[in-house]
Amino acid sequence: MSSTKTTPLELYADVVCPWCWKGDRRLAAAIEQLRQTHPEVVEHTCGGRYGVSGAQPTEVFVEARQRVASE
Repeated sequence: MSSTKTTPLELYADVVCPWCWKGDRRLAAAIEQLRQTHPEVVEHTCGGRYGVSGAQPTEVFVEARQRVASE
């Protein structure tokens, strides 16, 4: 009988930062590897997206927020 272990992950990322995007892709790959090697572990990912740079147009953040909400 195997027991399930939950691993909570909280992630916050800038909507236009390429390093945030790269980190998100690497995290997704790590989670997939975890699922394959340890099927008893279930991750629970939550968090949010925000804009770091005040120089970005407001429309970029509104559009990104709408895109994330529709996922």
